[in-house]
Amino acid sequence: MSSKTRPVEVLKVFAFSSPEGGGNPAGVALDADGLSQEEMQKIAADVGLSETAFVSRSRAAGFRLDFFTPTRKIPDCGHATVAAFAVLKQRDPGLTNTSKEIDGGVRKILLEGSNVFMEQPVPTIGPLDDDASLYERLFRSPTGFKGGWIVRHDVGFAVFELDSVSTLAAIEPDFEAIRHYSEKHDLVGAYLFVRLARGPLAATTRMFAPAYGIPEESATGMAAGLLAALMSAPSQRLELTIEQGRHMNPPSPSLIFCRVRRDEDRVLVGGAARLA
Repeated sequence: MSSKTRPVEVLKVFAFSSPEGGGNPAGVALDADGLSQEEMQKIAADVGLSETAFVSRSRAAGFRLDFFTPTRKIPDCGHATVAAFAVLKQRDPGLTNTSKEIDGGVRKILLEGSNVFMEQPVPTIGPLDDDASLYERLFRSPTGFKGGWIVRHDVGFAVFELDSVSTLAAIEPDFEAIRHYSEKHDLVGAYLFVRLARGPLAATTRMFAPAYGIPEESATGMAAGLLAALMSAPSQRLELTIEQGRHMNPPSPSLIFCRVRRDEDRVLVGGAARLA
């Protein structure tokens, strides 16, 4: 991979990987200092993964990270953050808790064994404008809808709760309708979940973001953090694990660990990563 100015190595890293493998592939470009926004966008488009992280020096934090989908820059990205700091930790085993500079400010990064945790704010939660009828239009289904919200911090998602895992697995998204709704409401995409009553998992999920060039993603850290906050009570400190990617074709099971700290006005989202 190369830019107009110099060669740029892009690593493929599977973030939020599980014992089954899985995970969400992200591009990681180290030593990205001096690359223009246009060069980063061209590289991300050529890489073709849902997001690519560009790591450069920072005066405000441990590192500067810029994130690009194949079609546009985004302010923050969970799985590409986990991927980037997993690589940085591998390159420098002495690296300890640090921070990242993004367009929205500086966020803490915690390195705990094989897991990387990123900080994000507690989101705002509001109602969807059409509820069940919107769900029917976006997913071509008249049944299975339990509730819906627009949830935001740096980025926003339309979040839909469904009644069963079988409903989630059978979803048929209307990508053009999701793209139009996302662009109208300045959202990344649509995030669907089912609460799980037993076992170590709190929820299983799917995420569609055609407006960002992502038909379906196998792990979305930012959205998982939003969901964890949605599932927590006011003033609660909560830890839960969210699964994503199991119901894709082909499956790519991913595990996202979330810690809600409402008393500190933050959510921590993390997981493991493996190089391709």
